[in-house]
Amino acid sequence: MKYEKVDLEEVKTKDILLAVTFTKKQVYMVSEKAWEVIQTIQKKERFPFFAGIYIGDMIKDKYYPSISAGDYLKLKKVKVKDDALMKFTYGRDIQNRDIIQKEGELREMVRVVNKDNEFVGLGYIREFGIKRVADIGEYLRLEKRKNQN
Repeated sequence: MKYEKVDLEEVKTKDILLAVTFTKKQVYMVSEKAWEVIQTIQKKERFPFFAGIYIGDMIKDKYYPSISAGDYLKLKKVKVKDDALMKFTYGRDIQNRDIIQKEGELREMVRVVNKDNEFVGLGYIREFGIKRVADIGEYLRLEKRKNQN
């Protein structure tokens, strides 16, 4: 696995690193100091297995953020009522009637936040409200599926 540095407009920091795997490209956020260490290691023909915080994937040169990237993305936000957030974290979309405050335009990706501006997920603005992309409940749903098998 060879690492190379990339710049992503969507991310607030420039400390981004691209980890190339056999099937897809995973994006990790690392500090400049960590990047220097990785470069030194790679010069010796050794490659770290993991480095930094996983923040998404690059597929056909397009960035697809993971839920862990939410706090680092330069996105407008949509503030949502508490009762709608529970449904959202169970994988449901958000209706316009449940939106307290909306920034952004139709089809734009946004950060979904609660009334205290705490990040809970990502979605796209649609005519009906917000189409869910990812949410903090994904980890719990994934663990539940793992335990059922």
